[in-house]
Amino acid sequence: PVEIPERTSSFHGHLSSGMNNCGKVLLILERYPESIAQFQELFALEQYCRAHPDELGKSGDPKRIDQFWRGRVLDAHDGIAKAHYQWGKRRLNDNQPDLAMDDFVKSLQHWAIVIDSGEATDPQRSYLASSHFHLAIAHRRQGHQSEALAEYQLAAAMWEPLLADKNRQSFNRQLAESHLYESHVEIKKIQDQLAV
Repeated sequence: PVEIPERTSSFHGHLSSGMNNCGKVLLILERYPESIAQFQELFALEQYCRAHPDELGKSGDPKRIDQFWRGRVLDAHDGIAKAHYQWGKRRLNDNQPDLAMDDFVKSLQHWAIVIDSGEATDPQRSYLASSHFHLAIAHRRQGHQSEALAEYQLAAAMWEPLLADKNRQSFNRQLAESHLYESHVEIKKIQDQLAV
């Protein structure tokens, strides 16, 4: 649980916790559009609170307050990325690769923000690789061989350092190893096809 600093331990701070939890529950329930909308509301709340600091109650350490809202924003990007990723996988299963591609691209956009923050976890890095992997599958089904090749290569390049470090156990290694192997198989197939 994220500690709510003094200045945000008001209605706004607790509201942000509730919104974050609600977004996670909606994600678990596979209500992806609602989950995304809930996480997006966190962006609006964070912007409002930064624009109206006088409404946050008691004064507090600005660095702690900034850290709190930065964490909330990253939580929202994480939640939106996961919702689009799961929604994209569902659409792939429903034979809608065009719609799935859009979801995976949006997922990658939000993962990029989390990664660029310098605070990404190994599971988040693995999710990012998985988004590239599934985007490759969607491209393959659409007949976009060069695009699929590029996405498989990106996924493999992200998984390899995670899997090389045996001390890293905080992500699903077995699934990552399986997807890495499949990526290498597909890379070889596509390279052979493009060479003909």
